[in-house]
Amino acid sequence: MEIISIKKVHGLAKVLGSVSSLSGALVYALIKGAPLKFMNWFPENLDHQIHPQSSSKGEWIKGSFIMLSANTAWSLWLILQGPIVKEYPAKLRLTALQCFFSCMQSAFWTIAIERRPSAWKIGWDIHLLAVVYCYSAFLIAKVAAGIAGNFFAFGLFVSPMHTFKRIIRNGSTEEFSGLPYIYALLNCMISMWYGSPLISSDNMLILTVNSVGAVFQLAYITLFIIYAEKPKKVWMMGLLVAVCGLFAIIAIGSLQISDLFLRRTVVGLLSCFSLISMFASPLFIINLVIRTKSVEFMPLYLSLSTFLMSTSFLLYGIFNYDPYIYVPNGIGTILGIVQLALYFHYNRSSKEDSREPLIVSYA
Repeated sequence: MEIISIKKVHGLAKVLGSVSSLSGALVYALIKGAPLKFMNWFPENLDHQIHPQSSSKGEWIKGSFIMLSANTAWSLWLILQGPIVKEYPAKLRLTALQCFFSCMQSAFWTIAIERRPSAWKIGWDIHLLAVVYCYSAFLIAKVAAGIAGNFFAFGLFVSPMHTFKRIIRNGSTEEFSGLPYIYALLNCMISMWYGSPLISSDNMLILTVNSVGAVFQLAYITLFIIYAEKPKKVWMMGLLVAVCGLFAIIAIGSLQISDLFLRRTVVGLLSCFSLISMFASPLFIINLVIRTKSVEFMPLYLSLSTFLMSTSFLLYGIFNYDPYIYVPNGIGTILGIVQLALYFHYNRSSKEDSREPLIVSYA
């Protein structure tokens, strides 16, 4: 925390500057003055828009109090950064996490509060400039969320590499199952088709992430077939052909639908159901963690990557007004939060148990 010394010049200047700023803000907030018509950007009836007949002094006081409370809360948050940085010294990561979750909170709050169509009407005035500015920020946020989703999804795609290193080293698939990779391939292919320009022209980042995912899953399946025993090899090859056939039916069948909106709806629903079932698969692991009270089979990096990926694409879907993206990823975000909560709960419990002495002395 910063220490201010009133006896020194710079300390006195900070105090006077803070008092002057607060006084000016209170004057602008509490004293009703004439409107400033700058460059004729505002309409002629600006005074009626800013100062409607129904407004009262109570509303001005309420607004000023809310603004003062918001700035006070923000100031307190800045003061709290001192002890937080001591516990979490990674300042850049801390700032990024704060901005990310602040963006999430603001997005949900805006969507929940401002639902009047009239509030979104614009004209050839300062409101249009504000919308252009906000749209640029909105578009940047959408692209940033999609790129972040691609980045975190890559962490999930490379997670089975440790398993396949063991398979290659031992020359056998042992007791591992290839079904998760078959299902992941089908999910990536359906979602990739939904993100293609033939179905939805504004989901290029969905196309990229699922294209990369499909390549990874196909590579894993190929390695599994190479090192599997003959019965498993035949079974996996049959499932691979079935997945490719099913995807071909979905792709060719959807192209027969001439109505673009209906085509997007059909493929979007298939993609949505596929993603929901994929995000529901950790329910078995969650049940196992609760029963065994151990996080051995739920690695932190995997749960964290799933949560971050789901949250990123949840925001991407909201920014893109696409329910087929934000609904399944919203469910994935909730399940990710549950996994992280269970991990930290049972991981802390196991650490506390490990501190107990193995031999109790009664001496």
